[in-house]
Amino acid sequence: MWAKLPADLALQPLLVSGPSREQADYLLISASPAHQIALTYVHTNAAAMQSRFVPVDIAKAQLLEVELPALYPPESDEYFAAISLKQIAGYKSRARFRVNGSAVFDADVLHYDATARQVTIGEDKLGQTFGSRFNGHIIAVDRSSFAQPSGFETNDGPLELEMTFPLRASSEAEAILATGDGKAMDVLQLVHDGPQRVHFVLKTAGGVTLAGSPLPVDPDAKYKVRVLWGGFYPDSLRPAKISNEEWHRRQRAVAVSINGTNSLDGQAEFLLGSPQTVGIGQAVAASGEILARLLRVRRLPIDGR
Repeated sequence: MWAKLPADLALQPLLVSGPSREQADYLLISASPAHQIALTYVHTNAAAMQSRFVPVDIAKAQLLEVELPALYPPESDEYFAAISLKQIAGYKSRARFRVNGSAVFDADVLHYDATARQVTIGEDKLGQTFGSRFNGHIIAVDRSSFAQPSGFETNDGPLELEMTFPLRASSEAEAILATGDGKAMDVLQLVHDGPQRVHFVLKTAGGVTLAGSPLPVDPDAKYKVRVLWGGFYPDSLRPAKISNEEWHRRQRAVAVSINGTNSLDGQAEFLLGSPQTVGIGQAVAASGEILARLLRVRRLPIDGR
């Protein structure tokens, strides 16, 4: 989430989850006089666990990345279908926090399972144990993953993003995908052309821009966006069964479709970093607001099924 902090920040609720006041988990934010902030995790009837303090520029929006066990669905959910039991146990027992890209907390924690309706951002509806609400301004909230999307390592086809396109007043571009070496990145941007029209733009680190055709969207509907992206194919990842010629063809291809209708199709020179850096969703943005909501992300086989 992106948040603008108030000038005077006491201990305030940033995220609250759980079925009741007696069974609740709290993520709290606080600041020191020297413009440093810390995040504190509280599980009802357990000792509080605080992150280290990290300095911030109070005049700017802060990127807060939060991974909490309560944000994941039950172990039986299809979200975990391609994940081992050991990995599931890790997701359901560990909390990790990052502030503006810097890791500040990573530890095992206790938690209460919570449904989506039992998670609130920026306020405490259960009992106001640590105040009623966060007094700053939460600019945007997006779900992203610390792990690679489902199928990313085993499949070599397009990336599928299940997402919505909420209304946006301006045509400012939203970065939703980037690959490269972490220093220079090729970026896929989403541009709102009007209340119910969007198109995609590829901006390469080499200065090339490819713009797709506008397509109509319904802000209340869910869409499957498929992205064929040359940046997913560095030479170090080529399987022996795929020829050099075919791999090089994939390295230059870009195609984006919404529910099967093409928006962007072309070729470009992608950065092919090794090790590769992949950013999806809010994690791509250096600043600003992303309104598009990513509901599910997965990598498909090459046939796209």
